[in-house]
Amino acid sequence: MTATPREWHWTLSAPAVAVDWMASQTGLPKSRLKDAMNKGAVTLKRGRKGVRRLRRATFRLLPGDVLSLYYDASILAARPEAEPEILGVHCGQVQVFKPSGWLSQGSPWGDHLSLERWLTQHGFPDARVVHRLDRETAGVMVFARTRHAAATLGRLFQSRDVTKVYRACVRGTLAQTMTLDLPLDGKPARSHVVPLRPSGHDTLVRVEIETGRFHQVRRHLESAGHPVLGDPRYGEDNAHPDGLMLLAWALTYRCPECGARQSLTIPQSRQPGWSRDDPETGP
Repeated sequence: MTATPREWHWTLSAPAVAVDWMASQTGLPKSRLKDAMNKGAVTLKRGRKGVRRLRRATFRLLPGDVLSLYYDASILAARPEAEPEILGVHCGQVQVFKPSGWLSQGSPWGDHLSLERWLTQHGFPDARVVHRLDRETAGVMVFARTRHAAATLGRLFQSRDVTKVYRACVRGTLAQTMTLDLPLDGKPARSHVVPLRPSGHDTLVRVEIETGRFHQVRRHLESAGHPVLGDPRYGEDNAHPDGLMLLAWALTYRCPECGARQSLTIPQSRQPGWSRDDPETGP
Protein backbone atom coordinates (compact mmCIF):
# COMPACT_ATOMS: atom_id res chain seq x y z
CA MET A 1 0.00 0.00 0.00
CA THR A 2 1.12 3.58 -0.67
CA ALA A 3 0.40 6.89 1.03
CA THR A 4 2.43 8.84 -1.53
CA PRO A 5 0.64 9.62 -4.80
CA ARG A 6 1.89 7.24 -7.44
CA GLU A 7 1.09 6.25 -11.00
CA TRP A 8 1.68 3.02 -12.89
CA HIS A 9 1.57 2.33 -16.62
CA TRP A 10 1.60 -1.16 -18.13
CA THR A 11 1.49 -2.55 -21.66
CA LEU A 12 -0.07 -6.00 -21.44
CA SER A 13 1.74 -8.94 -23.01
CA ALA A 14 -0.90 -11.53 -22.10
CA PRO A 15 -4.64 -11.58 -21.31
CA ALA A 16 -5.57 -10.65 -17.74
CA VAL A 17 -8.44 -9.46 -15.57
CA ALA A 18 -7.94 -5.76 -14.81
CA VAL A 19 -8.24 -5.81 -11.02
CA ASP A 20 -6.23 -9.03 -10.70
CA TRP A 21 -3.41 -7.60 -12.81
CA MET A 22 -3.21 -4.36 -10.85
CA ALA A 23 -3.28 -6.19 -7.52
CA SER A 24 -0.39 -8.41 -8.60
CA GLN A 25 1.65 -5.44 -9.79
CA THR A 26 1.00 -2.90 -7.02
CA GLY A 27 0.33 -4.85 -3.85
CA LEU A 28 -2.80 -2.76 -3.27
CA PRO A 29 -5.89 -4.56 -1.93
CA LYS A 30 -8.50 -5.33 -4.57
CA SER A 31 -11.08 -3.36 -2.57
CA ARG A 32 -8.98 -0.21 -2.95
CA LEU A 33 -8.36 -0.87 -6.61
CA LYS A 34 -12.07 -1.33 -7.26
CA ASP A 35 -12.74 1.94 -5.46
CA ALA A 36 -10.08 3.66 -7.58
CA MET A 37 -11.63 2.26 -10.75
CA ASN A 38 -15.12 3.37 -9.74
CA LYS A 39 -13.79 6.87 -9.05
CA GLY A 40 -12.12 7.20 -12.44
CA ALA A 41 -8.45 6.73 -11.51
CA VAL A 42 -7.78 3.92 -14.02
CA THR A 43 -7.54 4.44 -17.79
CA LEU A 44 -7.30 2.10 -20.78
CA LYS A 45 -5.86 2.62 -24.26
CA ARG A 46 -6.74 -0.14 -26.71
CA GLY A 47 -5.51 -0.06 -30.28
CA ARG A 48 -6.41 3.11 -32.16
CA LYS A 49 -9.18 4.01 -29.76
CA GLY A 50 -8.74 6.98 -27.47
CA VAL A 51 -7.89 6.74 -23.80
CA ARG A 52 -10.94 6.09 -21.63
CA ARG A 53 -11.62 5.53 -17.97
CA LEU A 54 -11.95 1.88 -17.00
CA ARG A 55 -14.42 1.26 -14.18
CA ARG A 56 -15.25 -2.46 -14.47
CA ALA A 57 -12.96 -4.50 -12.22
CA THR A 58 -13.51 -7.75 -14.16
CA PHE A 59 -12.73 -6.22 -17.55
CA ARG A 60 -10.66 -8.60 -19.69
CA LEU A 61 -7.40 -7.02 -20.79
CA LEU A 62 -5.79 -8.10 -24.07
CA PRO A 63 -2.17 -8.12 -25.26
CA GLY A 64 -1.18 -4.63 -26.38
CA ASP A 65 -3.62 -2.86 -24.04
CA VAL A 66 -2.11 0.07 -22.17
CA LEU A 67 -3.43 0.26 -18.62
CA SER A 68 -2.73 3.18 -16.26
CA LEU A 69 -3.45 3.60 -12.56
CA TYR A 70 -3.23 7.01 -10.86
CA TYR A 71 -3.42 6.39 -7.14
CA ASP A 72 -3.68 9.19 -4.59
CA ALA A 73 -5.34 8.02 -1.38
CA SER A 74 -6.19 11.58 -0.28
CA ILE A 75 -8.01 12.36 -3.53
CA LEU A 76 -9.89 9.07 -3.52
CA ALA A 77 -10.96 9.58 0.10
CA ALA A 78 -12.24 13.13 -0.48
CA ARG A 79 -15.94 13.70 0.17
CA PRO A 80 -18.01 16.69 -0.94
CA GLU A 81 -19.37 19.10 1.64
CA ALA A 82 -22.29 20.07 -0.62
CA GLU A 83 -24.00 18.65 -3.69
CA PRO A 84 -24.25 20.45 -7.04
CA GLU A 85 -27.65 21.72 -8.17
CA ILE A 86 -29.22 21.78 -11.62
CA LEU A 87 -30.55 25.29 -12.24
CA GLY A 88 -32.10 24.79 -15.65
CA VAL A 89 -32.10 23.00 -18.98
CA HIS A 90 -32.27 25.01 -22.19
CA CYS A 91 -31.78 23.86 -25.79
CA GLY A 92 -28.62 21.73 -25.69
CA GLN A 93 -27.46 23.16 -22.36
CA VAL A 94 -27.65 22.25 -18.69
CA GLN A 95 -27.09 25.06 -16.20
CA VAL A 96 -25.55 24.09 -12.87
CA PHE A 97 -24.43 25.43 -9.51
CA LYS A 98 -20.96 24.12 -8.61
CA PRO A 99 -20.09 24.06 -4.89
CA SER A 100 -16.58 24.71 -3.66
CA GLY A 101 -14.45 21.58 -3.63
CA TRP A 102 -15.75 20.20 -6.93
CA LEU A 103 -13.79 20.07 -10.17
CA SER A 104 -15.36 21.17 -13.43
CA GLN A 105 -14.12 17.95 -15.01
CA GLY A 106 -12.02 15.04 -13.85
CA SER A 107 -8.26 14.61 -13.96
CA PRO A 108 -6.25 11.41 -14.49
CA TRP A 109 -6.36 11.01 -10.69
CA GLY A 110 -10.14 10.64 -10.66
CA ASP A 111 -13.45 12.19 -11.60
CA HIS A 112 -15.73 11.34 -8.68
CA LEU A 113 -15.72 14.96 -7.49
CA SER A 114 -16.22 16.50 -10.94
CA LEU A 115 -19.40 18.11 -12.24
CA GLU A 116 -18.99 16.32 -15.55
CA ARG A 117 -19.18 12.93 -13.81
CA TRP A 118 -21.96 14.09 -11.47
CA LEU A 119 -24.06 15.13 -14.46
CA THR A 120 -23.59 11.75 -16.16
CA GLN A 121 -24.97 10.17 -12.98
CA HIS A 122 -27.95 12.55 -12.86
CA GLY A 123 -29.50 12.16 -16.27
CA PHE A 124 -27.00 13.92 -18.54
CA PRO A 125 -24.65 11.17 -19.79
CA ASP A 126 -23.21 13.28 -22.62
CA ALA A 127 -22.50 16.45 -20.61
CA ARG A 128 -19.45 18.32 -21.88
CA VAL A 129 -17.38 21.10 -20.31
CA VAL A 130 -17.31 24.40 -22.25
CA HIS A 131 -15.76 26.61 -19.54
CA ARG A 132 -14.20 25.98 -16.14
CA LEU A 133 -14.08 27.19 -12.56
CA ASP A 134 -11.27 26.59 -10.08
CA ARG A 135 -11.87 23.77 -7.62
CA GLU A 136 -12.05 26.23 -4.70
CA THR A 137 -14.54 28.54 -6.46
CA ALA A 138 -18.28 27.98 -6.14
CA GLY A 139 -20.64 29.39 -8.74
CA VAL A 140 -22.79 29.02 -11.82
CA MET A 141 -21.70 27.05 -14.89
CA VAL A 142 -23.08 25.92 -18.23
CA PHE A 143 -22.46 22.48 -19.72
CA ALA A 144 -23.27 21.28 -23.22
CA ARG A 145 -25.52 18.25 -23.65
CA THR A 146 -24.56 17.45 -27.23
CA ARG A 147 -21.50 17.69 -29.45
CA HIS A 148 -23.17 20.43 -31.49
CA ALA A 149 -24.02 22.45 -28.37
CA ALA A 150 -20.44 22.07 -27.15
CA ALA A 151 -19.17 23.60 -30.39
CA THR A 152 -21.60 26.55 -30.39
CA LEU A 153 -21.20 27.28 -26.68
CA GLY A 154 -17.43 26.97 -26.99
CA ARG A 155 -17.40 29.61 -29.71
CA LEU A 156 -19.69 31.81 -27.61
CA PHE A 157 -17.38 31.74 -24.59
CA GLN A 158 -14.30 32.32 -26.76
CA SER A 159 -15.95 35.33 -28.42
CA ARG A 160 -16.39 37.12 -25.07
CA ASP A 161 -20.13 37.47 -25.67
CA VAL A 162 -20.75 36.15 -22.16
CA THR A 163 -20.99 38.48 -19.17
CA LYS A 164 -19.13 36.89 -16.24
CA VAL A 165 -19.63 38.43 -12.81
CA TYR A 166 -17.85 37.37 -9.62
CA ARG A 167 -18.18 38.41 -6.00
CA ALA A 168 -15.27 38.34 -3.58
CA CYS A 169 -14.37 39.52 -0.12
CA VAL A 170 -10.94 41.15 -0.36
CA ARG A 171 -8.40 42.30 2.19
CA GLY A 172 -8.44 45.98 3.02
CA THR A 173 -10.72 48.92 2.33
CA LEU A 174 -11.62 49.61 -1.28
CA ALA A 175 -13.66 52.77 -1.81
CA GLN A 176 -13.51 53.37 -5.56
CA THR A 177 -14.28 51.48 -8.73
CA MET A 178 -11.18 50.38 -10.61
CA THR A 179 -10.27 48.64 -13.85
CA LEU A 180 -7.36 46.21 -13.72
CA ASP A 181 -5.65 45.46 -17.02
CA LEU A 182 -2.40 43.80 -16.00
CA PRO A 183 -1.50 41.26 -18.75
CA LEU A 184 -1.48 37.67 -17.51
CA ASP A 185 0.79 35.01 -18.99
CA GLY A 186 1.70 37.43 -21.76
CA LYS A 187 -1.91 37.96 -22.83
CA PRO A 188 -4.27 40.93 -22.39
CA ALA A 189 -6.59 40.69 -19.38
CA ARG A 190 -9.15 43.13 -18.01
CA SER A 191 -11.25 43.09 -14.84
CA HIS A 192 -13.70 45.76 -13.62
CA VAL A 193 -13.94 45.95 -9.82
CA VAL A 194 -16.79 47.67 -7.97
CA PRO A 195 -16.87 47.90 -4.15
CA LEU A 196 -20.28 46.88 -2.79
CA ARG A 197 -19.93 47.30 0.97
CA PRO A 198 -17.32 47.21 3.72
CA SER A 199 -16.95 44.01 5.73
CA GLY A 200 -15.08 44.99 8.87
CA HIS A 201 -11.57 45.86 7.72
CA ASP A 202 -12.25 44.15 4.37
CA THR A 203 -14.48 44.84 1.37
CA LEU A 204 -17.11 42.92 -0.60
CA VAL A 205 -16.55 43.58 -4.31
CA ARG A 206 -18.19 42.82 -7.63
CA VAL A 207 -15.80 41.84 -10.42
CA GLU A 208 -16.77 41.64 -14.08
CA ILE A 209 -14.14 40.15 -16.36
CA GLU A 210 -13.76 40.81 -20.08
CA THR A 211 -11.24 38.00 -20.55
CA GLY A 212 -10.90 34.57 -19.01
CA ARG A 213 -7.26 34.09 -18.11
CA PHE A 214 -6.03 31.51 -15.61
CA HIS A 215 -6.95 32.64 -12.06
CA GLN A 216 -7.67 36.08 -13.51
CA VAL A 217 -9.80 37.49 -10.68
CA ARG A 218 -7.48 36.19 -7.97
CA ARG A 219 -4.31 37.40 -9.68
CA HIS A 220 -5.68 40.82 -10.59
CA LEU A 221 -6.98 41.51 -7.09
CA GLU A 222 -3.70 40.37 -5.56
CA SER A 223 -1.77 42.66 -7.93
CA ALA A 224 -3.93 45.59 -6.78
CA GLY A 225 -3.05 44.96 -3.14
CA HIS A 226 -6.47 43.52 -2.29
CA PRO A 227 -6.10 39.72 -2.39
CA VAL A 228 -9.16 37.53 -1.99
CA LEU A 229 -9.60 36.37 1.59
CA GLY A 230 -8.84 32.70 2.05
CA ASP A 231 -6.84 32.43 -1.17
CA PRO A 232 -4.25 29.68 -0.59
CA ARG A 233 -2.14 30.73 -3.56
CA TYR A 234 -2.19 34.50 -4.00
CA GLY A 235 -1.61 37.26 -1.45
CA GLU A 236 -0.27 37.61 2.08
CA ASP A 237 -2.06 38.09 5.42
CA ASN A 238 -5.33 37.05 3.77
CA ALA A 239 -5.95 33.66 5.39
CA HIS A 240 -9.56 32.90 6.34
CA PRO A 241 -11.06 29.91 8.19
CA ASP A 242 -13.89 29.59 5.64
CA GLY A 243 -11.52 29.16 2.71
CA LEU A 244 -11.57 31.06 -0.58
CA MET A 245 -14.14 33.87 -0.46
CA LEU A 246 -14.76 34.04 -4.20
CA LEU A 247 -17.94 33.18 -6.10
CA ALA A 248 -18.76 32.97 -9.80
CA TRP A 249 -21.89 34.97 -9.09
CA ALA A 250 -23.63 35.33 -12.45
CA LEU A 251 -23.50 34.49 -16.15
CA THR A 252 -25.48 36.26 -18.86
CA TYR A 253 -25.51 35.30 -22.54
CA ARG A 254 -27.74 34.78 -25.55
CA CYS A 255 -28.45 31.18 -26.43
CA PRO A 256 -26.56 30.41 -29.66
CA GLU A 257 -29.43 28.17 -30.77
CA CYS A 258 -32.57 30.24 -30.22
CA GLY A 259 -31.27 33.69 -29.27
CA ALA A 260 -33.09 33.77 -25.93
CA ARG A 261 -31.31 35.71 -23.19
CA GLN A 262 -30.02 33.45 -20.43
CA SER A 263 -29.28 34.95 -17.02
CA LEU A 264 -27.95 32.72 -14.25
CA THR A 265 -27.28 33.78 -10.67
CA ILE A 266 -26.30 31.73 -7.64
CA PRO A 267 -29.54 30.68 -5.90
CA GLN A 268 -30.20 32.62 -2.71
CA SER A 269 -30.10 29.41 -0.69
CA ARG A 270 -26.50 28.88 -1.87
CA GLN A 271 -25.29 32.42 -1.18
CA PRO A 272 -23.06 32.62 1.92
CA GLY A 273 -23.84 35.52 4.23
CA TRP A 274 -20.61 37.36 3.42
CA SER A 275 -21.57 37.59 -0.26
CA ARG A 276 -24.95 39.30 0.09
CA ASP A 277 -25.66 43.00 -0.28
CA ASP A 278 -27.33 42.76 3.14
CA PRO A 279 -25.34 40.27 5.24
CA GLU A 280 -28.23 40.00 7.71
CA THR A 281 -30.51 38.53 5.04
CA GLY A 282 -31.02 34.82 5.57
CA PRO A 283 -31.12 32.19 2.84
